[in-house]
Amino acid sequence: MKRIGKWKDRLAAYVDGTSGEKLDQGVICRDDQCTLGKWIYGEGLAQTGNLPTFHQVKAKHAEFHVNAGQVVEAVQSGHQDNAHKMLHEGSFAKSSRDV
Repeated sequence: MKRIGKWKDRLAAYVDGTSGEKLDQGVICRDDQCTLGKWIYGEGLAQTGNLPTFHQVKAKHAEFHVNAGQVVEAVQSGHQDNAHKMLHEGSFAKSSRDV
């Protein structure tokens, strides 16, 4: 998904210190604020909430947001190396492939 790729680019710039953005871990970890999340908790739930695949997508999407929040938290705690690892080969990398 294009939006996932954009998130990865934004987080990479944040981890590298080249982003001027102030990212809020408390917002990023929420899975109901982005376009997909709003669909999942609204129209998607109403139209396809009875399907097992819907719940799989919902869970993978939530995991993606938790992992994105952990990357931001690592940077804000001064652990850029750990954030870089999560972003490129760890939990965020895996969850971004799964969504």
